[in-house]
Amino acid sequence: MAKVHITLVGGQPAPVYKGIIDEKPDKVVLVYSKESSEQADNVERYACQRIDGLVKCDKVLMDTLSIPKMKEKIEEIAFRIGKDDIVTVNLSGGPKVWSILFYNRFNEQFSCSCLDQDDNKFDFSTEQTTKIDAKLDVTETFGLNSVKSSYVCLKDYNDEDFAAVQAVRKMRKFSTANFSRLMKKVEDKPNEDYWFLDAWNYLSYNKEENSYSLALSNRWGKKEEDLCSPHIQKVVLNTGWFELEVAELLGKWVQPKQIAMNCNLRSSKKIDSPILNEIDIIINVRGKLLFVECKTQVYDATDVDKFNNAIHIYGGLSAKGVFITDAVMRGQAKAKCDTAKILTVSMQEIAKAGGEGKKKLFKELSEHIGGSNIR
Repeated sequence: MAKVHITLVGGQPAPVYKGIIDEKPDKVVLVYSKESSEQADNVERYACQRIDGLVKCDKVLMDTLSIPKMKEKIEEIAFRIGKDDIVTVNLSGGPKVWSILFYNRFNEQFSCSCLDQDDNKFDFSTEQTTKIDAKLDVTETFGLNSVKSSYVCLKDYNDEDFAAVQAVRKMRKFSTANFSRLMKKVEDKPNEDYWFLDAWNYLSYNKEENSYSLALSNRWGKKEEDLCSPHIQKVVLNTGWFELEVAELLGKWVQPKQIAMNCNLRSSKKIDSPILNEIDIIINVRGKLLFVECKTQVYDATDVDKFNNAIHIYGGLSAKGVFITDAVMRGQAKAKCDTAKILTVSMQEIAKAGGEGKKKLFKELSEHIGGSNIR
């Protein structure tokens, strides 16, 4: 007698993999198509790592056009099932016609079920819904989608880094226009160690001390600040100070160890694959991924499109997004976020509202990550 789990593999591997984790079977039958071959391989690899005693999965290639051929393959699967085997069937993946045919063939004999994005399992035999415990970490979620990631955790930053963030914010407030112009020069020539607008506005990097000297002026005078911390380059360059400020805030909502920053996503198919996308912050919340884009302001509305695509391509169907800006987002960018169901947040508005603003934000984030996405 063996515990056999039959599961249908489509474009979204997460519910397939979670069903296997929930059942902890002795044997897994992965039904896949030519289009979902890669997903089936990924599910097999991670399932064998996660389930004790599971060495490999039986993979069955299924037609997607001919119903007679589909039925023939289903009968082949049924023939290989032992009379004493305990069988479960996960209908969550694959084409809808597969789900119907497998349900019609097996529902009277075995337990057929499907999973939703919030890990609720509906059993068609008992008509009962239960919550499964099959949380995925960031590595598993990306790996199932043929992506590998490198990142820095929020917990790796210290008080000196956060103090540097506040110092940069104060300098920017002192002379916003000159700060922006100076940082544009840094962006254009990132490999240099000295950037300037004039004698009163400059940024210099001391490699030996791993520190920066920032000078800015406004109509009332000049201000200078020495910036030094373990991660000072990540803080000063590429609006890293703003990303860390956002991450620090979010670290009061979830544990800092769940927050990944500066996430570089690459294809897992090649060792030396190029970066496919860079995500500012990714948070693992109850096994779901929340993608966070940080910009002081959005000047090109296509940035929203790029962010939305990244969420669905790399995070899977259950992933969510939040776009955090310094000033309030308006216009086309805001409209695109609303259409894509991407939550928008202004750090200036949160600061104005104080403690109540943070409470409201954390409530909105919890509700946002808990909802289901439209397929």
